[in-house]
Amino acid sequence: MAKVTRNSHIKVRVSDAEKQEWLTLADAAGLSVSDLIRAAMQQPIIRAPVPKRNRRPAPAVDPQLLRNLANAGNNLNQLARAVNMYGFEPEDSARMLLYLSAMHDHLAAIRHQHTETAPAGEEVADAGQDA
Repeated sequence: MAKVTRNSHIKVRVSDAEKQEWLTLADAAGLSVSDLIRAAMQQPIIRAPVPKRNRRPAPAVDPQLLRNLANAGNNLNQLARAVNMYGFEPEDSARMLLYLSAMHDHLAAIRHQHTETAPAGEEVADAGQDA
């Protein structure tokens, strides 16, 4: 076997305890610390398997519905940002609560409309209409 010329260095910071452990392991194996580390690095790295999630595929959804839901989410984010940046007056609290309550009801109606099928002959109300 041809001798390998090694002229590159890797600096590693270790604690005093780690250094002593590596020196002891190398001495017990009759190796230099460099050879001990090379041997350890040649071993395959074993990782615990990541459990697969058994998710059912996402249902096909109307693109317009997704856009409307994204818009509602953007509106909520804008409200939260404005409140966090500027705060609001106490008299605005009631108006904000009414708006958030209406948005909650609206989103719940959309969810209900798209998670359950309507009984035969009965049309599901359009969740996009204002109450």
